Amino acid sequence: MGRILCIDPGTKRIGVAISDPSQMVAFAKPVVENTPEGLAAITQDYADAELVLMGKPLVEGKHSQSENLANFFRGIGFRVEYVNEDFSTVKAEENMKEAGHDSGVDSYAAQVVLAEYLAQ
Repeated sequence: MGRILCIDPGTKRIGVAISDPSQMVAFAKPVVENTPEGLAAITQDYADAELVLMGKPLVEGKHSQSENLANFFRGIGFRVEYVNEDFSTVKAEENMKEAGHDSGVDSYAAQVVLAEYLAQ
């Protein structure tokens, strides 16, 4: 098994979470700016990921951002799957409040989505 990368796309920032190699635990990573440099950093830091999960809301929203990033990752050889990210930010904010964290909600949202995927 390899690690799974989860992306919570945004117009300014990208939330990032990664699984452990056994795909049992999801870890929130630092938020990355949605710039060419930020995307390059993600691809370098997580080149070993066997799958990229792309958060995509089922309700109306940021479909084009998810699709653009999915196309980017596919274009450089990653396997990409869409996953429902509805309410992941709300869950992440609740988790952050309980843990006493006050920044990085995008990556915590990606962690929520990845943890739900791994639990299936």
